[in-house]
Amino acid sequence: MEVDLGSETTLQQMCDHFEEKYGLEIVMLSYGKALVYSQFGFMAKKKNKLRLKMSIPELVESVAKVKVDRNAGFLMFEAMVTTTDGEDVDIPSVRFWLHKRT
Repeated sequence: MEVDLGSETTLQQMCDHFEEKYGLEIVMLSYGKALVYSQFGFMAKKKNKLRLKMSIPELVESVAKVKVDRNAGFLMFEAMVTTTDGEDVDIPSVRFWLHKRT
């Protein structure tokens, strides 16, 4: 699944993009072994309030503790998503393009 919004995109904007374009809500999002976003769990609301405002590269650097090469083409994520009715949907890995291609 391709997300072509650019590196300044916040997590909130990415979540909004999934809802608007695909009718899907991101429930959990991981980068490698790091869970960068989850609607569930202890302190989720508090953590998400901060994380939703972060750009995607900033989020990865903060949570996964890795340096994002801003010259790289894309970042790969795994996402757990649901429909607006709450049904789980399997999707392929999410390729987040750091530079808009369009």
